[in-house]
Amino acid sequence: MMTIHTLANWTDNAAWLWGPVAAMTVVGLMRSRGVPRTVSRVATMMSVSIFGGVPIARWWGPSRGFAQDVALMCGALALFWAIVAAVDLLRRREDSSSTKAGAGWFSLASSAALLLCVVTVVIQAVVLAMRMIYVGFDLANGSPVDRLGAYGFGPHGLWSLGFVLAACTVSFGASGDRRLGTCELWCVVGVMLWATLLPPVFVLNATGAWARTPSTLLVLIGLALVLPLMALITNRVERRHRWWRPLSNPHNVAAVSSYWPGLSLSAMIVAIAVTLLAGYHLAVPTLIGSRGFVLNAAVITGTTGLSAAACFVLLRKSWNKNLADAGLGLSSLCLCAIPTIAVPFDQFGLAHRYPMIFNAMMIGLAVSTAGWAWCAADWQLKRSTGSIWSTTAKLASHAQRFAFLTGSLALLVGLSMAIWPRWPSVGEMDHSLARVSDGMSANLLLLLVLLWCGRRLRAPAFHILTILSLALTTGFLLVRVLPFGHRFG
Repeated sequence: MMTIHTLANWTDNAAWLWGPVAAMTVVGLMRSRGVPRTVSRVATMMSVSIFGGVPIARWWGPSRGFAQDVALMCGALALFWAIVAAVDLLRRREDSSSTKAGAGWFSLASSAALLLCVVTVVIQAVVLAMRMIYVGFDLANGSPVDRLGAYGFGPHGLWSLGFVLAACTVSFGASGDRRLGTCELWCVVGVMLWATLLPPVFVLNATGAWARTPSTLLVLIGLALVLPLMALITNRVERRHRWWRPLSNPHNVAAVSSYWPGLSLSAMIVAIAVTLLAGYHLAVPTLIGSRGFVLNAAVITGTTGLSAAACFVLLRKSWNKNLADAGLGLSSLCLCAIPTIAVPFDQFGLAHRYPMIFNAMMIGLAVSTAGWAWCAADWQLKRSTGSIWSTTAKLASHAQRFAFLTGSLALLVGLSMAIWPRWPSVGEMDHSLARVSDGMSANLLLLLVLLWCGRRLRAPAFHILTILSLALTTGFLLVRVLPFGHRFG
């Protein structure tokens, strides 16, 4: 009995031998009976995948649930078959006489890697979407309603996504298929989101109340790093395109063209996500350490500026009007966030601080309006003379639209600042001499900028905005003067 028990334990620990043994047995039987080589290879791949997947999950420790075990097994197997396909492809390039004989392994292994990657991505995308929904619930309720791991979300999920990213990298490095570059972008996005969503959104502070953590700022930073990273990688690949030899592949990176399928659309989606997150943190700032909200504003400025620069770099590779709008929007948000860094931190609460934030945002949006109006007028003039790059010439109409958009947003922010003391939930009068002078300065700056834009661009829309800005300036002063009207009677 002892011998049988020992043998059973050895067999269980040596489960990794099952796949190769079964594969060699199946292949031997098929070869002896004259089965075609392609069929025997498919049987080998299925045997190795089926019998080799179970030990992978067993070696990785305790089970995290059926779905996560499947995602881990498929991710690891996808990386294995991607390596097999890459090795076979490189061998075919070294020995051109073996191209026809070795064609089966590359096509079969790459197809298996693709199918296994799809399984992993679908499972982890569902789990990641659930985590994002629960984070939204936490932020809406002001307290945690989520329990990590209840639906399979945890640090172990990074392994399966890392395997998929590694599989895409290996395949891209061997084949040079630029469609895989876009897949790598989304793999990086998934890894960034998964890693930055691991920390809790709320924790208990010393008084026993729920305090918000900077975890959502980590999500913003992670997403903002994706676009510059992808722009850097694409530039390096295009400079060293001689790494890959063309092998009857229409999407081979050795081509001189700088077109990357799906990259502009993917970059636009990531840029929109960065814009939404940055706008949320600008409206609902996060307290970080002893520096108050200054670091929050600095993070927003840096992330939006970095993402905007990456969008313009990607625009030079492939023009996309939606990506152009995303880049201009990120630039506008960066200019809007810069003045908020100078807003002093105090202990009087957000009700006292918000009017100062509105004031700073108005200044930033007014500067952004003036900048886009000047760019639109200058680029339109240079486009008529032909002394400008094609990409910049296409941005002229977008710049004029964003001049109108940022001017309208400045009016909305100014309206919020004007009626802030009249909101029922606000107990601040905001009537000090410094606040009134600062608010009037911001309103007058916006009024002058809109007057200049109307004269520079000769667009009727800016004349309408100028009239609204004049009415808003008058309203801002009246709201703060009317409570003291009885003193002048």
